[in-house]
Amino acid sequence: MKTTAVPLLTTTKFRTSCGARAMRIVTLDTESTGVGPEDQMVEIGLVFRDLTCSASLFTWSTLVKPTVPVQPGARAAHHITDKELSTAPTAAKVISQLKKHLARVNVITGHNLEFDVRIMMQSGVPEEILPELRICTWRCARHLWPDAPAYGNQTLRYWQALDVDPKGLPHRALPDAVVTDALLERMLESHAPDRLIELTSTPVLQTKINFGKHRGKLWSEVNIDYCKWLVHPHRQPPFNEEVRYAAQHWIKVHEEKKKVTDQGVASPSVSGGVGAQKGDLRAP
Repeated sequence: MKTTAVPLLTTTKFRTSCGARAMRIVTLDTESTGVGPEDQMVEIGLVFRDLTCSASLFTWSTLVKPTVPVQPGARAAHHITDKELSTAPTAAKVISQLKKHLARVNVITGHNLEFDVRIMMQSGVPEEILPELRICTWRCARHLWPDAPAYGNQTLRYWQALDVDPKGLPHRALPDAVVTDALLERMLESHAPDRLIELTSTPVLQTKINFGKHRGKLWSEVNIDYCKWLVHPHRQPPFNEEVRYAAQHWIKVHEEKKKVTDQGVASPSVSGGVGAQKGDLRAP
Protein backbone atom coordinates (compact mmCIF):
# COMPACT_ATOMS: atom_id res chain seq x y z
CA MET A 1 0.00 0.00 0.00
CA LYS A 2 1.33 3.40 -0.97
CA THR A 3 0.58 6.77 0.59
CA THR A 4 2.07 9.80 -1.10
CA ALA A 5 1.89 13.52 -0.29
CA VAL A 6 1.60 15.88 -3.25
CA PRO A 7 0.83 19.61 -3.50
CA LEU A 8 -2.81 20.60 -3.28
CA LEU A 9 -4.29 22.09 -6.44
CA THR A 10 -6.99 24.07 -4.63
CA THR A 11 -8.01 27.40 -6.15
CA THR A 12 -9.89 30.39 -4.81
CA LYS A 13 -12.88 29.30 -6.89
CA PHE A 14 -12.87 25.93 -5.11
CA ARG A 15 -12.92 27.52 -1.69
CA THR A 16 -15.57 30.04 -2.64
CA SER A 17 -17.87 27.42 -4.11
CA CYS A 18 -17.78 25.43 -0.88
CA GLY A 19 -18.27 28.38 1.44
CA ALA A 20 -17.55 27.71 5.09
CA ARG A 21 -18.82 24.12 4.90
CA ALA A 22 -16.18 21.44 5.06
CA MET A 23 -16.06 19.52 1.80
CA ARG A 24 -13.58 16.66 1.80
CA ILE A 25 -13.50 14.68 -1.42
CA VAL A 26 -11.84 11.43 -2.41
CA THR A 27 -11.46 10.59 -6.08
CA LEU A 28 -11.13 6.87 -6.66
CA ASP A 29 -10.47 4.42 -9.44
CA THR A 30 -10.35 0.65 -9.53
CA GLU A 31 -8.85 -1.95 -11.82
CA SER A 32 -10.67 -5.25 -11.89
CA THR A 33 -10.68 -8.89 -12.94
CA GLY A 34 -13.37 -8.04 -15.51
CA VAL A 35 -16.68 -6.24 -15.86
CA GLY A 36 -19.14 -8.98 -14.95
CA PRO A 37 -21.33 -9.49 -11.86
CA GLU A 38 -18.77 -11.80 -10.21
CA ASP A 39 -15.65 -9.76 -10.95
CA GLN A 40 -13.57 -8.06 -8.26
CA MET A 41 -11.04 -5.28 -7.89
CA VAL A 42 -7.34 -6.01 -8.27
CA GLU A 43 -6.21 -2.45 -7.57
CA ILE A 44 -7.64 0.69 -6.04
CA GLY A 45 -6.28 4.24 -6.03
CA LEU A 46 -7.48 7.24 -4.03
CA VAL A 47 -6.74 10.97 -4.32
CA PHE A 48 -7.81 13.15 -1.39
CA ARG A 49 -8.48 16.88 -1.32
CA ASP A 50 -10.06 19.38 1.08
CA LEU A 51 -11.80 22.17 -0.81
CA THR A 52 -12.08 24.53 2.14
CA CYS A 53 -8.41 25.19 2.76
CA SER A 54 -4.93 24.80 1.28
CA ALA A 55 -4.16 21.68 3.26
CA SER A 56 -1.87 19.05 1.77
CA LEU A 57 -3.44 16.50 -0.53
CA PHE A 58 -2.32 12.89 -0.50
CA THR A 59 -2.84 9.74 -2.50
CA TRP A 60 -3.15 6.08 -1.56
CA SER A 61 -3.14 2.95 -3.68
CA THR A 62 -2.80 -0.78 -3.30
CA LEU A 63 -3.11 -3.99 -5.25
CA VAL A 64 -5.85 -6.34 -4.05
CA LYS A 65 -5.70 -10.14 -4.19
CA PRO A 66 -8.93 -11.35 -5.84
CA THR A 67 -10.65 -14.68 -5.34
CA VAL A 68 -11.63 -14.99 -9.02
CA PRO A 69 -9.30 -15.16 -12.04
CA VAL A 70 -8.39 -12.08 -14.07
CA GLN A 71 -10.08 -12.10 -17.47
CA PRO A 72 -7.72 -11.72 -20.46
CA GLY A 73 -9.49 -8.58 -21.66
CA ALA A 74 -9.07 -6.90 -18.29
CA ARG A 75 -5.40 -7.90 -18.07
CA ALA A 76 -4.82 -6.48 -21.56
CA ALA A 77 -5.92 -3.10 -20.17
CA HIS A 78 -4.11 -2.92 -16.83
CA HIS A 79 -1.32 -5.54 -17.31
CA ILE A 80 -1.40 -6.57 -13.63
CA THR A 81 0.09 -10.06 -13.41
CA ASP A 82 -0.83 -13.06 -11.30
CA LYS A 83 2.66 -12.92 -9.78
CA GLU A 84 2.01 -9.37 -8.55
CA LEU A 85 -1.39 -10.34 -7.16
CA SER A 86 -0.05 -13.43 -5.39
CA THR A 87 1.65 -11.24 -2.78
CA ALA A 88 -1.05 -8.52 -2.66
CA PRO A 89 -3.14 -7.99 0.49
CA THR A 90 -6.52 -9.67 0.61
CA ALA A 91 -9.71 -7.69 0.10
CA ALA A 92 -10.47 -7.95 3.82
CA LYS A 93 -7.19 -6.23 4.73
CA VAL A 94 -7.68 -3.55 2.09
CA ILE A 95 -11.27 -2.90 3.22
CA SER A 96 -10.02 -2.31 6.76
CA GLN A 97 -7.69 0.43 5.47
CA LEU A 98 -10.28 1.75 3.05
CA LYS A 99 -12.80 2.17 5.84
CA LYS A 100 -10.40 4.43 7.74
CA HIS A 101 -9.68 6.53 4.66
CA LEU A 102 -13.32 6.94 3.67
CA ALA A 103 -14.29 7.99 7.20
CA ARG A 104 -12.33 11.21 6.52
CA VAL A 105 -14.39 12.31 3.50
CA ASN A 106 -17.98 13.23 2.72
CA VAL A 107 -17.94 13.02 -1.09
CA ILE A 108 -16.62 10.34 -3.43
CA THR A 109 -15.78 11.03 -7.06
CA GLY A 110 -15.01 8.72 -9.97
CA HIS A 111 -15.16 8.53 -13.75
CA ASN A 112 -18.10 6.21 -14.38
CA LEU A 113 -18.34 5.97 -10.60
CA GLU A 114 -21.24 3.52 -10.74
CA PHE A 115 -18.90 0.86 -12.16
CA ASP A 116 -16.22 1.40 -9.51
CA VAL A 117 -18.77 1.25 -6.70
CA ARG A 118 -20.21 -1.98 -8.10
CA ILE A 119 -16.77 -3.60 -8.38
CA MET A 120 -15.91 -2.51 -4.84
CA MET A 121 -19.12 -3.98 -3.46
CA GLN A 122 -18.57 -7.23 -5.40
CA SER A 123 -15.18 -7.35 -3.65
CA GLY A 124 -16.83 -7.16 -0.25
CA VAL A 125 -16.71 -3.41 0.45
CA PRO A 126 -19.76 -2.61 2.62
CA GLU A 127 -22.01 -0.03 1.00
CA GLU A 128 -22.46 1.77 4.31
CA ILE A 129 -18.82 2.92 4.42
CA LEU A 130 -19.22 4.75 1.09
CA PRO A 131 -20.27 8.42 1.37
CA GLU A 132 -23.77 9.12 0.06
CA LEU A 133 -22.67 12.30 -1.75
CA ARG A 134 -21.20 11.35 -5.11
CA ILE A 135 -19.78 13.05 -8.20
CA CYS A 136 -19.38 11.13 -11.45
CA THR A 137 -17.08 13.13 -13.73
CA TRP A 138 -18.13 10.98 -16.71
CA ARG A 139 -21.79 11.93 -16.36
CA CYS A 140 -20.99 15.54 -15.43
CA ALA A 141 -18.77 15.83 -18.52
CA ARG A 142 -21.62 14.65 -20.73
CA HIS A 143 -23.85 17.35 -19.21
CA LEU A 144 -21.28 20.15 -19.25
CA TRP A 145 -19.31 19.40 -22.42
CA PRO A 146 -21.74 18.07 -25.05
CA ASP A 147 -19.25 18.87 -27.82
CA ALA A 148 -16.44 16.71 -26.39
CA PRO A 149 -15.02 14.21 -28.92
CA ALA A 150 -15.45 11.33 -26.43
CA TYR A 151 -15.82 10.91 -22.69
CA GLY A 152 -12.99 8.67 -21.50
CA ASN A 153 -10.97 10.43 -18.83
CA GLN A 154 -7.76 10.38 -20.91
CA THR A 155 -9.57 11.85 -23.95
CA LEU A 156 -11.02 14.58 -21.76
CA ARG A 157 -7.61 15.17 -20.20
CA TYR A 158 -6.12 16.13 -23.56
CA TRP A 159 -9.25 17.83 -24.90
CA GLN A 160 -9.32 20.08 -21.84
CA ALA A 161 -5.51 20.53 -21.98
CA LEU A 162 -5.17 19.57 -18.31
CA ASP A 163 -1.78 20.25 -16.77
CA VAL A 164 -1.46 17.04 -14.78
CA ASP A 165 1.25 14.43 -14.26
CA PRO A 166 -0.43 11.07 -13.53
CA LYS A 167 2.96 9.56 -12.55
CA GLY A 168 2.02 6.32 -14.24
CA LEU A 169 0.35 4.74 -17.25
CA PRO A 170 -3.38 4.82 -18.06
CA HIS A 171 -5.51 1.92 -16.84
CA ARG A 172 -3.76 1.75 -13.52
CA ALA A 173 -5.83 2.83 -10.56
CA LEU A 174 -3.81 5.70 -9.12
CA PRO A 175 -2.80 7.40 -12.41
CA ASP A 176 -6.43 7.23 -13.59
CA ALA A 177 -7.63 8.64 -10.25
CA VAL A 178 -5.14 11.52 -10.56
CA VAL A 179 -6.48 12.37 -14.03
CA THR A 180 -10.07 12.15 -12.81
CA ASP A 181 -9.20 14.45 -9.91
CA ALA A 182 -7.81 16.95 -12.45
CA LEU A 183 -11.08 16.73 -14.40
CA LEU A 184 -12.94 17.42 -11.17
CA GLU A 185 -10.74 20.46 -10.57
CA ARG A 186 -11.57 21.82 -14.03
CA MET A 187 -15.30 21.34 -13.45
CA LEU A 188 -15.13 23.05 -10.08
CA GLU A 189 -13.66 26.16 -11.68
CA SER A 190 -17.14 27.01 -12.95
CA HIS A 191 -19.55 24.80 -11.00
CA ALA A 192 -20.10 24.36 -7.27
CA PRO A 193 -19.73 20.84 -5.83
CA ASP A 194 -23.44 20.73 -5.05
CA ARG A 195 -24.21 21.32 -8.73
CA LEU A 196 -21.93 18.46 -9.77
CA ILE A 197 -23.62 16.20 -7.23
CA GLU A 198 -26.98 17.20 -8.73
CA LEU A 199 -25.80 16.54 -12.29
CA THR A 200 -24.50 13.12 -11.23
CA SER A 201 -28.03 12.07 -10.26
CA THR A 202 -29.58 13.57 -13.41
CA PRO A 203 -29.69 11.39 -16.54
CA VAL A 204 -28.21 12.93 -19.68
CA LEU A 205 -30.82 13.68 -22.33
CA GLN A 206 -29.65 11.68 -25.35
CA THR A 207 -30.07 13.19 -28.81
CA LYS A 208 -29.62 9.97 -30.81
CA ILE A 209 -30.77 6.40 -30.31
CA ASN A 210 -27.79 4.04 -30.04
CA PHE A 211 -29.55 0.65 -30.09
CA GLY A 212 -32.12 -1.42 -31.94
CA LYS A 213 -33.86 -0.82 -35.24
CA HIS A 214 -33.75 2.97 -34.82
CA ARG A 215 -30.01 3.12 -34.09
CA GLY A 216 -28.54 6.40 -35.35
CA LYS A 217 -31.88 8.19 -35.57
CA LEU A 218 -32.61 11.34 -33.61
CA TRP A 219 -35.00 10.79 -30.72
CA SER A 220 -37.16 13.53 -32.23
CA GLU A 221 -37.68 11.34 -35.32
CA VAL A 222 -39.31 8.35 -33.58
CA ASN A 223 -43.01 8.20 -32.84
CA ILE A 224 -44.74 8.30 -29.48
CA ASP A 225 -45.78 4.63 -29.60
CA TYR A 226 -42.14 3.52 -29.77
CA CYS A 227 -41.28 5.79 -26.83
CA LYS A 228 -44.15 4.34 -24.79
CA TRP A 229 -43.02 0.83 -25.64
CA LEU A 230 -39.56 1.63 -24.24
CA VAL A 231 -40.96 2.66 -20.85
CA HIS A 232 -43.65 -0.02 -20.59
CA PRO A 233 -43.95 -0.81 -16.83
CA HIS A 234 -43.90 -4.57 -17.38
CA ARG A 235 -40.75 -4.65 -19.50
CA GLN A 236 -38.13 -7.06 -18.11
CA PRO A 237 -35.38 -6.23 -18.02
CA PRO A 238 -36.15 -2.52 -18.31
CA PHE A 239 -34.09 -0.28 -20.54
CA ASN A 240 -31.40 1.74 -18.77
CA GLU A 241 -32.08 4.99 -16.98
CA GLU A 242 -31.00 7.31 -19.78
CA VAL A 243 -33.07 5.51 -22.41
CA ARG A 244 -36.15 5.76 -20.19
CA TYR A 245 -35.38 9.42 -19.47
CA ALA A 246 -35.16 10.27 -23.18
CA ALA A 247 -38.30 8.28 -24.01
CA GLN A 248 -40.29 10.00 -21.26
CA HIS A 249 -39.04 13.39 -22.42
CA TRP A 250 -40.21 12.78 -25.99
CA ILE A 251 -43.53 11.35 -24.85
CA LYS A 252 -44.16 14.70 -23.15
CA VAL A 253 -43.06 16.60 -26.26
CA HIS A 254 -45.38 14.55 -28.50
CA GLU A 255 -48.29 14.97 -26.10
CA GLU A 256 -47.80 18.72 -25.91
CA LYS A 257 -47.74 18.95 -29.70
CA LYS A 258 -50.95 16.91 -29.89
CA LYS A 259 -52.64 19.22 -27.41
CA VAL A 260 -51.81 22.17 -29.62
CA THR A 261 -53.00 20.32 -32.73
CA ASP A 262 -56.25 19.29 -31.05
CA GLN A 263 -56.75 22.86 -29.80
CA GLY A 264 -56.67 22.13 -26.11
CA VAL A 265 -57.92 18.53 -25.91
CA ALA A 266 -56.99 17.49 -22.37
CA SER A 267 -55.59 13.99 -23.03
CA PRO A 268 -54.81 12.32 -26.36
CA SER A 269 -55.82 8.74 -27.06
CA VAL A 270 -53.20 6.16 -26.21
CA SER A 271 -55.12 3.15 -27.56
CA GLY A 272 -53.40 2.96 -30.93
CA GLY A 273 -50.24 0.92 -31.38
CA VAL A 274 -48.59 0.89 -27.97
CA GLY A 275 -50.56 -2.09 -26.67
CA ALA A 276 -50.07 -0.96 -23.05
CA GLN A 277 -53.64 -1.83 -22.05
CA LYS A 278 -53.33 -5.31 -23.56
CA GLY A 279 -49.85 -6.02 -22.17
CA ASP A 280 -48.34 -6.31 -25.64
CA LEU A 281 -44.55 -5.94 -25.26
CA ARG A 282 -43.70 -6.21 -28.95
CA ALA A 283 -41.90 -3.22 -30.43
CA PRO A 284 -44.27 -1.02 -32.48
